Amino acid sequence: MTRRRGIVAVLAMARPARSASEVAAVAAALATFPAAMSLRRKAQMLAQRVVAELMADSDSDALDQALRALHVSLSHDPVLILATHPDIDLAGELAQERIARFEARGCRQISEDAWNSETDEIVAALRRRLSARFRRREKMAVN
Repeated sequence: MTRRRGIVAVLAMARPARSASEVAAVAAALATFPAAMSLRRKAQMLAQRVVAELMADSDSDALDQALRALHVSLSHDPVLILATHPDIDLAGELAQERIARFEARGCRQISEDAWNSETDEIVAALRRRLSARFRRREKMAVN
């Protein structure tokens, strides 16, 4: 759908819908928290757990990733599903963040301390982004 705005036609589109598997996993994960807890706090805690699993998955070797995939398929843990599901692709978001930072520093390698510091910054950014995403998803499901 396009709208005329001045002399330029603007393509008006909404945010793409999240996958059904993400909606189900977020709902299941948020349901595990106490009902008295606020939605904001639930989303923050869920984001913290998901990012921890994502980082553990990204730091593991191929055998560990295969064992983790087996564990995810058998356990049906919503946190693990959110961290590793290919439709949700949080590993891709992590990779994009790392690539953007690598390009921003002129494609130069950095020391291990700087790498750890950068990783902490990426983790904090992912937590904030996912917390807002999970909170928004739950608000939309309730309304």
